[in-house]
Amino acid sequence: MSRALRRRNRLRREWTWPRIPWRAVLGLAPFVAVAIAVPRAWQVVRTHPYFAVREVMVHHRGRLPAEQLQSALHIAPGTPIWELDTEGAEARVRALPWVRSVSVRRELPDRVAVRVREYRPAAIVAIDDVEAGLYYVAANGRIFAAVGNTDGRDLPYISGLRQADLDGRAGFGPRAVHRALGLLRLVGRDPHGMGSVSEVHADRDRGLTLLPVRPAMPIVLGWSGFSGISRSLRKTRRTFSRTRSSRCSTNGTRFAVPRAG
Repeated sequence: MSRALRRRNRLRREWTWPRIPWRAVLGLAPFVAVAIAVPRAWQVVRTHPYFAVREVMVHHRGRLPAEQLQSALHIAPGTPIWELDTEGAEARVRALPWVRSVSVRRELPDRVAVRVREYRPAAIVAIDDVEAGLYYVAANGRIFAAVGNTDGRDLPYISGLRQADLDGRAGFGPRAVHRALGLLRLVGRDPHGMGSVSEVHADRDRGLTLLPVRPAMPIVLGWSGFSGISRSLRKTRRTFSRTRSSRCSTNGTRFAVPRAG
């Protein structure tokens, strides 16, 4: 019995409180304080009136009215600038006709900067089986807006297409539109060529037919490459000029330009 008591007393004397690593505790204290304070500070900053939207600057030059852009942006004055959904605002503006690109950026503390770029029409696509089927097309082949009753129409037309032709990027319609636009660029770069073009007609089998303003006659080009077509067009125009000077009637005449390449 006495031996057991002595052993128990010895164990009590040997037990001590664990040593606290005060240096480590003091080193972690700032991080703990920051972890506690930052969320509260961020909540104060996020909701403070100093960071509320007071101005939306829209940098834009084009057709769309400012009211339509503001409505699509849907940025209300007083909205906390940190809670602004810039990606959503860009998507809504990008869905508008004529819009080519848009960027929405925060400018602290209280301003939003918006930059909008519009497409420039290069031609008008006429879709045969759609009522009022006239649409503006950009130089990159993007059909981006319908032609309204009061809109300008002093552009070359791309005709011969149906709605089904334009479904899918690999179909006949997109290919025809891109080739027609390429032909218009080629003719427009030649100062001694055909001049203004009234229409480019696309046919699945026969290819492209160019209808210049002067001479007012169809010129069948087909689907072949246009690398040497400018020279052929100038030759056709000189032939037409000599024919007209000889007072020969040219109504209903079709000139087939030799295919280049």
